[in-house]
Amino acid sequence: MDLQKLADILIDKIRRDYQNDISIVHVHGSHAYGDTHERSDLDLYFVPKTPHGFQLGCSFILDGIGCDFWALSWERLEQIAAHEEKTASIITEGQVLYYGSEEDFARFERLKACAVDVSDRNAWFRRARKILDEAYKDGFLLQNAESLSEVRTHAIGMLYNLSFALAQLNQVTVKRGRRLLKQEILSMPLVPKDFAALYETVFFSNDMPSIKMVCITLLQNTETLVAETIKAAHPAEEFAGVFDGWYEEMIQSYNKIYHACETGDVYTPLFAGVEFSSELAQLLKQTGISPELPDMVAAYDNGNLNQIAEAARRHQAMFETLLHENGVRPLRFSNFEEVENFLNIK
Repeated sequence: MDLQKLADILIDKIRRDYQNDISIVHVHGSHAYGDTHERSDLDLYFVPKTPHGFQLGCSFILDGIGCDFWALSWERLEQIAAHEEKTASIITEGQVLYYGSEEDFARFERLKACAVDVSDRNAWFRRARKILDEAYKDGFLLQNAESLSEVRTHAIGMLYNLSFALAQLNQVTVKRGRRLLKQEILSMPLVPKDFAALYETVFFSNDMPSIKMVCITLLQNTETLVAETIKAAHPAEEFAGVFDGWYEEMIQSYNKIYHACETGDVYTPLFAGVEFSSELAQLLKQTGISPELPDMVAAYDNGNLNQIAEAARRHQAMFETLLHENGVRPLRFSNFEEVENFLNIK
């Protein structure tokens, strides 16, 4: 069945009754690529410019094939073009079959240019990081799955997220998916170690432990690739620039630990220790410096809070030394008069 005729029917209807209500008709997917079979559907959407235009949207079955005249707002397209959804290829790929005006066509072309704009590499990296974090949820659910069906369901969810994360890392879009997804990923410059073999296991293994194992390895290898790529793109920053003014605020984390340990509060030391250590680790990554500091979190013992208090004291002393060695001099005052004098010269 030639489903292209459906597009002609839709466009004829627009020209007769919706000429002032529709901005764009766009086709993408297999018909746009010329890669169809007898059960292929028609991936098509139109962009209304008035509330009346949305009335043209409908879904139906034609000779056993699901069909959809999908009404997609300009606002939704803008979100997609900004990669707020994982479907940017419906803008970047395919063909505009109809446009209401030159202004409508130009507006669509601007969105298309936005979707493929690679000038802000950091934005692509941030999205890669965010989508990879989403994949960890699938990984967690996968590891706790108790049936082969559950394992496969979460494995596929994880593969989708990993694929979109890799696309963002490579500053491209996932165009085809499903049958061609592996080849799309392998054609990208940046691909995780052993991706092809691990990917195949998800589809060719019936062994739950094997699928779980390869999925975790895929996550780990993708994490390594993302972290290394982002690090390589960001030269180490000056230590003083990163930590200037930071310690003056964060010293309270130490004080919270000391006070909690003195009063027998078993909760605050672990909260404060984790918060401080995590933020410090992220900042140190920016500098390329990896000092060996006491592990306050490992020292936590609810039955002996003196351990984390002592670890915090050693940590504070060593961190202050590190600050001084790298040219950071925390601003300190002993009394209110010193504060007033300082403010008077600002």
